[in-house]
Amino acid sequence: MPKTLPVIHPSAWLAPVMEVDSAWRITLTPPQRSEILVALANVKNSGRGLVDINVDTFRLPGLTRLLQEVGTELRNGRGFVLLRGFPVDGLSVEDAELAYCGLCVHLGTPVSQNAAREYFAHITDKGTLPNGFARGYATNRDAKFHIDLTDVVGLLCLRQAREGGISRIASSISVLNALITERADLLPVLLEGFPWDRRDENAPEEAPIGPRIPVFSEKDGLWACRYNRNFIESAYRRQNSAIPSIVSEAFDFMDAAAGRPEHMLEMDFQPGDIQLLSNDTVLHARTEFLDHPEPERKRMLLRAWLQMETPRPLADPDILRDAFVRYGYLGRTMKEL
Repeated sequence: MPKTLPVIHPSAWLAPVMEVDSAWRITLTPPQRSEILVALANVKNSGRGLVDINVDTFRLPGLTRLLQEVGTELRNGRGFVLLRGFPVDGLSVEDAELAYCGLCVHLGTPVSQNAAREYFAHITDKGTLPNGFARGYATNRDAKFHIDLTDVVGLLCLRQAREGGISRIASSISVLNALITERADLLPVLLEGFPWDRRDENAPEEAPIGPRIPVFSEKDGLWACRYNRNFIESAYRRQNSAIPSIVSEAFDFMDAAAGRPEHMLEMDFQPGDIQLLSNDTVLHARTEFLDHPEPERKRMLLRAWLQMETPRPLADPDILRDAFVRYGYLGRTMKEL
């Protein structure tokens, strides 16, 4: 067993502690909200679009220090932040995307999230989809604990559901610590590599199944997690292979541990909330939701995938970051596409 376990680090947090800790909830001040709207107006007046937005074209001097601290917290701290009060009232979805992009470029580089080359995916129920590999964010179904394919995932709430749609997060590092305490025999299984299904979003010259990725990896005492059970199980099915029982047992432990009261922290988003998560250290999930019948009131979040300029160290970045996310159009910057 590695000497660095169990992990003692801010990223190995427990939910009861976070529930009484207000440091991860940050409310933007009126001057900061006004600055965002002024920057948005300047972008629109100049005729610039998403591809033209950067730290120079969307200046936020009053938010620079705060966003630097947020980036440090995501990379080196607890791994999550909730920003409240982003000015979405009265904005169209298109304007909200521009303003959200303007904030995001001060944290990292937005990258494409799907074959449609979306940089700010609309997280909303799109009804029944014919593709059997349809990704969960386009439905109202619950989502099990997983990570997304980038350094940081951000969700901006524009509209809430009528019922449900509660965000749930858990420290993957605390789940690792639980594993070491209770089922250390399963750690070697999760240190092995698993195939990931690319869900038919690979380029024509690329294989439909990506490189083998370990669930947990370590670099200089820092641990990272790569876990999405649906994608792994889908890869086994595509290969007509049975999942080894010991692997299913390890995944069952991951799922159960992440959902324990001591690990699972819930957030009920309000319009203007931005949740930022490090995929290296935080698992996220969502409850099923019931929407409003009116289309204009349907639940809507804008999701950003961000590559950090100085990401968390990884044991094998060529596999754990680059090969993992950069296939087809996924993980590509606006300039690359």
